[in-house]
Amino acid sequence: LIEEGEEYTIFFRLTDAAGNQYTTFTAEAPTIIKDITPPVIRLEMPDKSDIHLDDMYTISASIDDITFVTNVTLYYRYETWDTDEWKQYGGNQTIPPFKWQFTATEGSGSYKFKTIAVDAAGNIGEETLSVNLVLFPLIPLAIFLILVIILIVVSYSVIIKLKKV
Repeated sequence: LIEEGEEYTIFFRLTDAAGNQYTTFTAEAPTIIKDITPPVIRLEMPDKSDIHLDDMYTISASIDDITFVTNVTLYYRYETWDTDEWKQYGGNQTIPPFKWQFTATEGSGSYKFKTIAVDAAGNIGEETLSVNLVLFPLIPLAIFLILVIILIVVSYSVIIKLKKV
């Protein structure tokens, strides 16, 4: 049984069919240590403070040592008073860069993101990020502009008709 934090040296004695023997010596014997360190993740959303005309945001996860990371998964939830359910966003990613194009389908508001990374030893690293996303209200703005144009056209027509009278 391998104990946490202990270093173990592995020695070999090999014998071939002809009876020749090879034994490892201390200088050439490999050492092993049980890996109990979870991956360290940094979750980033560089454009979180920008007002967006669309609902797309880029989220990236960087991991200090990606050598033995087997997969990285992104979860999110739209923060309301009764929300505690995490939804997986996209599939598991297995090769860097770990990036997602997040669509804010719930619109403006508070979102919480969680990334989970698993390494080959089964260690799990986790990072969360809370952000307030602001989407530019394109539809209300378009309706407002159409109404202003209609008001100008109708006002102009009325003024033209009143001048003729």
